[in-house]
Amino acid sequence: MLTAKHHDGFCLWPTKTTAHSVKSSNWQDGKGDVVKAVAESCSRNSIGFGIYLSPWDRNAKNYGTDAYNDFFVDQLTELLTQYGQVDEVWFDGACGEGANGRKQEYDFMRWYKLIRELQPQAVIAIMGPDVRWVGTETGVGRFTEWSVIPTDHLDLQEIAGRSQNDLIFKPQRDLMEEDLGSREKVYSAKGLVWYPAETDVSIRPGWFYRESENNQVKTPLQLMDIYFTSVGMNSVLLLNIPPDKNGLISEFDVISLMGFNSLLDKTFTKNLAKGATISSNNGINPDLMLDNNLKTFFTTKSESDTSTIIDILLPEIRTFNVLSLQENIAVGQRVEDFCLEYRDRNNDWIQIITGTTIGHKRLLRFDEITARELRLKVLSSRLNPTISEFGIFYYQPE
Repeated sequence: MLTAKHHDGFCLWPTKTTAHSVKSSNWQDGKGDVVKAVAESCSRNSIGFGIYLSPWDRNAKNYGTDAYNDFFVDQLTELLTQYGQVDEVWFDGACGEGANGRKQEYDFMRWYKLIRELQPQAVIAIMGPDVRWVGTETGVGRFTEWSVIPTDHLDLQEIAGRSQNDLIFKPQRDLMEEDLGSREKVYSAKGLVWYPAETDVSIRPGWFYRESENNQVKTPLQLMDIYFTSVGMNSVLLLNIPPDKNGLISEFDVISLMGFNSLLDKTFTKNLAKGATISSNNGINPDLMLDNNLKTFFTTKSESDTSTIIDILLPEIRTFNVLSLQENIAVGQRVEDFCLEYRDRNNDWIQIITGTTIGHKRLLRFDEITARELRLKVLSSRLNPTISEFGIFYYQPE
């Protein structure tokens, strides 16, 4: 996700809309294009490409007038037509005063329509209808995170009030509401929408690079904690990594990111449940939870009984301290209460951990357990549960 233009209005591509861009800089004799370079690099490396175009523009003289929406549409059109496939467009609600002392009234619906026409596969995030802000910039999401929530949360005024609508340089805001999609909320809703959460956080104390913060870059262990509390809580993680004064990722950030990647690989490369024998008292195809295919899933036989017990016999006694679960979200998010147990040496079933929602991914950590027999109990589910993946892993912080 590239910041193509921030609140200062400086464009990282040679736009026709303003001279306040890279074409007026000495970089590459004014012929450079950061957006093009990043888009092409993403394409070469099979990485999705997204853009952030700040609605607030402190340089544009027409900001605060109707003409600014046309100006913004022209910039957005350039970004959506000149750089190949765009996978995500990211807006916030930043809205300050223009040179005339007026705040801008953004024409978001017009912007959405344009994106749908020019890049129909792109998701529109945060100040948009496809992905919502989780409500905090700490990297810690909700323990109970529903992707299905009342349509009230699509109201633009509400989104703007909860988005980054003022000038904020440090990720300290927290507008978290703990309950968005409970049964009580769903029952009283006028309509429902699939509106998954994104959790954003910076690798540094602030959003921008400062040399004085080189010793405050989040460590690999801190990034792992964030992974568990964002991706592991049914959210998408957007990790801010600011370029330094040379336009490069700082070596301090790179070292931390490489360490983070090493921990991820070490922890999640091997599913310790592979090779297990799985059965269920009322389930269909429980073995599909180990086939590494999110399109296949275990479910229950009876529409009237959505609870189930899934027995897992590991190939041998194994030690683990992480549970990973994934639902087949193509048919919705359903599980709302579950627990994991193991059989001890006395033949008793001992509870390891409990959870509420699963969604795309749920990761739960606990004190290490050594066992061979496990059982996953789905205690409550909205319609029949559809569990695509079950995994146990061993996480050893270094």
